[in-house]
Parts: sequence; C-alpha cells; structure tokens
Amino acid sequence: MTYQIAEADLHPHLLARMNQCGVRLEEIQRGMNDGWQAADVKQGTLGKVLVFSYAAEWEGQFYRE
Repeated sequence: MTYQIAEADLHPHLLARMNQCGVRLEEIQRGMNDGWQAADVKQGTLGKVLVFSYAAEWEGQFYRE
C-alpha cells in the first residue's frame, strides 16, 4: 500500500511540531511508505519508523540522525 498524504490530513499540533523541528511533508510521506512498523504504537494505530540523516545542531545539541 502506498500512502498519499496532504497537509489537510495532518492534525494542527503535528503541523506545529513539524515546523518546529524542520520536518517536511515529503519526509512524513516517505516515512509512511518506506519505514518499518513501530513497535510502541497504541493498539489500533498505524505507526512507522524511518531514520533520516540530520548532521546538524538543534537546540544546542548536535544530532547525526
């Protein structure tokens, strides 16, 4: 299954967090399509995990991913 996600599909809180962290809609879509099943999601919820390279500082700390 391939997921097509539009900004209108996202909760306003998620959009705010994406903006805060510099996450783009394309990255969310890629995570949903190419990621692996998250082990810690609430029952009945779809969750995926995909690790992206970051190699930059965020809020005073350096993150590789």
